[in-house]
Order: sequence, then structure tokens, then C-alpha cells
Amino acid sequence: MTTTPIADAVHAQHARLPFTGVVHVATPDTTLVAEAFGMADRANKRPNTVDTRFPTASGTKIFTAVAVASLVDAGKLAFDACLTDLIDADLPHFDPAITVEQLLTHTAGNPDYFDEEFEDDYAALWADRPTHTVRRPADFLPMFAHLEQKFTPGERYAYSNGGFILLGLVIEAVSGQEYTEYVQAHVFDKAGMAGSGFFALDCLPARCANGYLDEDSDQTNIFSVPVIGGADGGALTTAADMDRFWRALLDGTLLSPAIRDQMLADRVVTDDDRFHYGYGVYMAGEGESRAYSVVGEDPGVSMASAILPTSGTVMTLLCNTDSAAWEMRRVVAAALNTP
Repeated sequence: MTTTPIADAVHAQHARLPFTGVVHVATPDTTLVAEAFGMADRANKRPNTVDTRFPTASGTKIFTAVAVASLVDAGKLAFDACLTDLIDADLPHFDPAITVEQLLTHTAGNPDYFDEEFEDDYAALWADRPTHTVRRPADFLPMFAHLEQKFTPGERYAYSNGGFILLGLVIEAVSGQEYTEYVQAHVFDKAGMAGSGFFALDCLPARCANGYLDEDSDQTNIFSVPVIGGADGGALTTAADMDRFWRALLDGTLLSPAIRDQMLADRVVTDDDRFHYGYGVYMAGEGESRAYSVVGEDPGVSMASAILPTSGTVMTLLCNTDSAAWEMRRVVAAALNTP
């Protein structure tokens, strides 16, 4: 068992409110805490371990953003390119002025297949839609392609899952590859994230955690989320791979410094005034408390991951219930003196 002040805080929080998942905090030189709690497979009593793979829900959006930025880096795409010039889709009510950058910053005003300003039950989406049929970005289009534009592009911030689905279509159109293949090659493989991928819930590889819908039953989330992750959420990863991702993003492995800095610039204030948003990433704090972060929650899934660029400290919580991350994240963030 790790014995550092942060590890002690993690263990104390687990004693107050049992946590299921992995907590991993590391500097470039030292692992401060790497602990696993709870069960990856309750029925078979298989515990979570520090190298268990967990779904990331909306944490996947930063991988999509890096994939888009890599195409800009390669000279194949521009952030100010218009969506309707890039993809072949029937979007009759979408404003033709929507740009890639506006999609990346949730300011495009496009309609959404799950609008978090008005909806809070993601599982209800799939009551009449078989989740096993949703495997590629285009499979989401019938759910929102013919809805009305919400507001004029650039007018304000409004978190949009559909906007990142559209970015997945852009990646496919510009690269000529399936979204999942492109991200695997240009994000996961490039960053050395050997445990990460887009794995179908009906055919999971080894070391994957089931997502559980509540604390007291063995009911998994297989009918509550798309069968395979996509551009707005659902890739699987490990805590150590998230550490590798952040370091590869900041050290220039994934993107050139100029494009990376564009991605990590404060672009818009979010609904929570403490946070700004860049391209697929939240920013908060100043000086040594400055952090870049992502969060995600789906039925049976919650996660949070962040890097403090001044110290190089990376914090990751990956959880296989949909509420486990938040109180533990508050404790770890307080110990690191970051929002």
C-alpha cells in the first residue's frame, strides 16, 4: 500500500465513502499513489487492479480533439474550415458557417442527439434503439441531423456531444480512415498507450472493468451506452496510459508545440465559471495550481484526469460506477492544490 500524504487522503476518503476504480497520481519521477478498489467483475469476484481498463465516457473527447489537431498539423485540415465543406451529410437546418474550431469548443450551436442542457438520462436514449447498432459516427446522425440549429455559431458555450460526433465524421472524411482506426494510430499508439482502444462491450478483451448501474447489483451498463466508443465518448484506457497521454501531449510527441498551444489556450468560459475550455480540454487555476483536465460520466462510468503542467503531476481516477469519481476527485485535487 502506498504511504504518501495523497495516498493517506485517498485511503481516508475510501473509508468514508467506498470507491470503486483506480486512483493514480504521479510526478515525472515518482508515483505518489497507485491504488485499485472494488470489483471489475462483481459476479466472478475479479477485482480492479491498477492496470484495469475502464471506459472514459466524455474523457474521450480530448482524444478526438488531438486527432483533429493532428490533421491540422499535417496540413490536411484547418481549424477555421466549415463543417459543410468537409462532410457529405444531409444537415438541412445546420448553419453553414459552423467551423471545426466551434465544434471543438462547444460554441457551434448545432443540435445534439443528447443535449445536456435539457436531458439527464443518457440510458433512456437507448430504450428504443439497439445499442449494438451504434458503432460509427454516422450511426448517430439519424438522431439529430434534422433538428433545428440551437443558436448562431460562436454566440455562446453549450456542451455538445453531437458536435464531437460531427468531428468524428470530419476525421473520417479528411483522413480516409475510420475514426477509431485513426485515433488508435495517431493518438494511442503514438503516445505509447498500449492498453487503450475502442473495444466493443459485447467482445471485451482482458483486463476490462464492467460498468455497473448501481452499488448493490450486478447489472452492467451494456444496454445503456453504445456498444463501442466513438468520437464523443467511450474509449477504454488505463490510469498509466492517461499518464502517458498527458506527457505525450505536453512534450510534443502528439502535436507540434504551435498546434498544442492552440489546443490548450483558454477559448471560452464554461457553465462553471472556474473553468475555461480549449479544444476538447478544460483549463483552470493559475501558476502552480494551473491544470488541464478532462472528465466523463455515463451510466456505469465516471472518470477524471488532469495534468499540472508546472510540476508535471498527473492525476487520474477511472471508475466503474457513474458517481464514484467526484468526491474522490475533490479530495485528490485539494491535496494537489488545484481546482
